[in-house]
Amino acid sequence: MAAALPRCNNGAHVDSTNESLFGADAEETPAALAAAMAPPAATGHYDELRGGLAGPAAAQALPTSDWGRFFEHWARRASTT
Repeated sequence: MAAALPRCNNGAHVDSTNESLFGADAEETPAALAAAMAPPAATGHYDELRGGLAGPAAAQALPTSDWGRFFEHWARRASTT
């Protein structure tokens, strides 16, 4: 019979969470947050999110306007549900 593992109680050490990444006090736009979380394509490959060839400078680029509208729409929908 396997020994029981001790249980962890991290409740006292967990920071409070936000209800949404896109709260009223968010400094970034939803598109900028998405770009920050999305890894860039490999150097020399087309990065669909950022709309061009990937490279060191392109990794900091914001999403294309089409993707920007998508993320803005998604954030509005998510905040009303």
